[in-house]
Amino acid sequence: MLPALRRDIAETRRWKAALKSLNQLRALGVVRRCLQGRWTCLKGYEVMRAAFAHAVSIVGHPALLVPVAVGLKTGASELSATSTITVTGVSAVIALSALIYGLLQVRAGQWQHPDASMQKERLQLNVFLAFSLLSASIVLWSVRLPWQLALGLAIAGAIIVVALALRNLHKISLHSAFAVFSAFVLWPNIAGVSMLLLLATLIAWSRLVLRRHTGMEVFLGLLVGVLAGGCLAVATA
Repeated sequence: MLPALRRDIAETRRWKAALKSLNQLRALGVVRRCLQGRWTCLKGYEVMRAAFAHAVSIVGHPALLVPVAVGLKTGASELSATSTITVTGVSAVIALSALIYGLLQVRAGQWQHPDASMQKERLQLNVFLAFSLLSASIVLWSVRLPWQLALGLAIAGAIIVVALALRNLHKISLHSAFAVFSAFVLWPNIAGVSMLLLLATLIAWSRLVLRRHTGMEVFLGLLVGVLAGGCLAVATA
């Protein structure tokens, strides 16, 4: 009788242990499915965030943002139609030339991306932009267009020169710098300035998300943009 009872007790214990293990495995399976679901959601969020950051970075590219700001500024001013078209056209030509230059470099295998993320690429693009902006400033000054417009292009060229001068210390975020500078171009249009400053904030965020710049590089870009834009606003006041 006792041996049979002992066998039954041992069998019951084994079944309880097996059931406990089964329940533990089921619990682990549930946890695993939950983690997999959360990981999938997290990956989806990261993809969406990166896509949004890319879109913001493209919209806020200096080659697009600066001509738009200049066009809005000249369109709202008391300049003649000829002066407005000339200034906007010069800004657009410089921006388009920079984009075409970058695309040609990529096609020739010299660059990896038109955004010029590598140090050698940035150096070539910045030299091209600085020369174009400063040359355009001299041309506008020589043809007797309002001096404020020539000054704006000269300060924009100076932003590039500062980036070149500091390139061995920090990679200044020119996206951030020109975004803030473009906001000051619209001064004293408070609504326009506020909208572009908000866009500048998103642009700075996008450069961090895309890992194009560090926090310090973005900060320096914003600082350079504020200083350059402040000089323009004070000089044209």
